[in-house]
Amino acid sequence: MGTLRIALVQMDVEMGNWEENSRRAQVFLEQVFNLQAQICILPEMWSTGFALDNDFFSLASRNFEKTIDLMRSWARTFRFFLLGGTIPEVSGKEIFNTCYLVSPFGEITGSYRKRKLFPLLKEEKFFSPGKEVPIFSTPWGKIGVQICYELRFPEGFKELRVKGANIVFLPAQFPHPRESHWETLIRARAIENQFYVVGCNRVGSDPPSLNYFGNSMIVDPGGEVLLTGRGNECVISLEIDLSKVEKIRKELPLLQD
Repeated sequence: MGTLRIALVQMDVEMGNWEENSRRAQVFLEQVFNLQAQICILPEMWSTGFALDNDFFSLASRNFEKTIDLMRSWARTFRFFLLGGTIPEVSGKEIFNTCYLVSPFGEITGSYRKRKLFPLLKEEKFFSPGKEVPIFSTPWGKIGVQICYELRFPEGFKELRVKGANIVFLPAQFPHPRESHWETLIRARAIENQFYVVGCNRVGSDPPSLNYFGNSMIVDPGGEVLLTGRGNECVISLEIDLSKVEKIRKELPLLQD
């Protein structure tokens, strides 16, 4: 399987401010390019934040297509696969919390709609849930995506394992006071399924009381934390050894494929 250099953009997100969030993301993606990463991931809802009010459909509608175009341009310009965190996807009269995978040629090669909507944020009032758990093919094998709150539900990760994933990416806006849950559950999902889990969380705060701790991380198939982003805006990057997935699965065959 070889090696793969992954980069995570741990950024603050300004509620409802598409222009500022896009500018900030581009600055970080320029850093990713200099690190020669092959896959880069952004946090959940990086373009608008959870600006969930009566104007949210309008905000999502006027920014959806230009966000797609921007992500395609970034992937082409910087020549990496971009997992675009998540953005509000407008489809007819519905909005989905969706992650897109964009190739270095600027092609949309896959998408995943969040299925488990976070009740404390009342996501279900604004978003429709996705239904499918797709697998994405890349030059480094099969990868999957779960989104934020879905970290608490092992069945989505298990389905991706059965479908052959060797990495699962997790864009998130995971707040205090649940930082211990974040690390514990990421490590558990990696151990249970014997694949890499890459969690990309935002930092900063949303008034009146939500504060985000960052702590983006790459965890290996044995549950070891290889890299963390702590609590500030940053780019973190690491080259991972994909042969470790097969090695660990042979040593401890939890699932018989």
